[in-house]
Formats: sequence, structure tokens, C-alpha cells
Amino acid sequence: MARLVVPLVLCQVLAGCGLLKEPVLDNDLADDAAALEFVVDARGHTTGLAYAVDPQDVPQNVSLAMDRLHPGGPYAGAERHVRGLQVTWQLSRLVDGLRIDARFETDGTLVEEALELALEDAPETVRELVAERFPGGENPRWAKVRDGAGQLTAYHVRFQLDAQIYRVSLAPDGRILGLWRQLPATVDLPL
Repeated sequence: MARLVVPLVLCQVLAGCGLLKEPVLDNDLADDAAALEFVVDARGHTTGLAYAVDPQDVPQNVSLAMDRLHPGGPYAGAERHVRGLQVTWQLSRLVDGLRIDARFETDGTLVEEALELALEDAPETVRELVAERFPGGENPRWAKVRDGAGQLTAYHVRFQLDAQIYRVSLAPDGRILGLWRQLPATVDLPL
């Protein structure tokens, strides 16, 4: 029987094995958060949570790593992200008028960063694909996404269409990796 327990325990700990439970909202963190963000998959399962927190509340290793990576003015925001059992921290800052969102592990290791782009700096093929697939999209905000090693992994665009806000993630070759519609929500927390 012990042979079955070990694989089951390992499978529950590893992400992507199908047995990992959805993140559960922490009422205390939610109560202190300025905003909450839920990421939901196509089946309606919550795959991630983000709590908007005060930048002073992120671990010191994270703020030091951000200051080394993108020194500059004050932080524009901070979030505590939860996906499965993994907790990461995001700090945002404006540099030369463009937003930078960098996500770190608690020890300060860079996981990913999204660097806002001016429209003309987004690749033409990617801009054309979005214009073709989503005609009439307004107020686009573009970002290039790099992994912790600095490799370009995606482009993100956020835009408004028919009074709705959409986010699209595109591979560098223009393939659509994901499409989301952002909805306002109300969360009732017990007191």
C-alpha cells in the first residue's frame, strides 16, 4: 500500500498532474487587499489568484531584486500571486513613462517580466494579427513578456471592444496562446 501513497502525494504536490487543488481564497489576505484578481480556465476552475498589496508588504528580497533589475521611481503597484502551491510576488514601476511588471519568487529570483511597449514598437505581424482577429479593438496596451532568463516568450495586448476588456497572449511568431475577457466582480467576505 505504501507504493500507492508516495506517487499520490508526489502527484498532489506537482503542478499539472490533475490532482492539484485549485487555489483557495485566503479571507484575511483578501480583506487587506486593495483588489483581487481571479484567473479561471475554460472549465470554470480557478487557476490563480492575485491580491493587490501595498508595495511595502512584499518580501525585501523581491523589492531589492526589482531595484537591481529596473531601478527608478516609486512602485506603481504590487501583487501576491497564488497558483496551486506556488506564491510569487509582482512589483510594477514606471520607467521612462512605460509600465514594467516583474514577478519574482519570494527569494528574489525573477520568474517573468512584462515590459510595456509603445504601439509602434510591437512587431507589425503581431499588430496585424490582433487587428485582423479583433477588428475595432480600441486603446490597445502592448507588452513584451520575458522569462527569468530574459528570453522573449510572448506579447500581451489588452484592449477594449464593445465595452468589454480583453487580454490576448501571443507567441513571438504570432500564434494566439490565450484569450481572456476581463469582468468586474464582487466578492463577499465573511467578517
